[in-house]
Amino acid sequence: MANLIINSLTVPTNIKQGTALTIALSVTAQQEDFDEGAAYNLLVFVNGLSAGLLGGAPLVKKGTLQDATFNATSVIVNFTVNAGSSPDVYTITALALGGPSGAIFETISSAGPVVVHA
Repeated sequence: MANLIINSLTVPTNIKQGTALTIALSVTAQQEDFDEGAAYNLLVFVNGLSAGLLGGAPLVKKGTLQDATFNATSVIVNFTVNAGSSPDVYTITALALGGPSGAIFETISSAGPVVVHA
């Protein structure tokens, strides 16, 4: 059983080019791991059919359970990236890593498509 579970990945269905795209990742940690302050590493990949990987790298939030980002067993972590040029279609993939150093695969989730328009 996974120690970090991605419950949902929420994105809009469309967004205007050049505006902020907010990605909401709902994640739950097992109580035992939360109590121990285990490490986590959350990665979000925003891939456009035209633009490719936005920013050239995944969006990353990492730390230990009980820190400011992960201050309860279930949290919503927001990621933001600016939408590129239109027309484009984005898919979003989120990956949760956990364990002693935040490097053990836990869960993966995807969302989209997100249509980028003028």
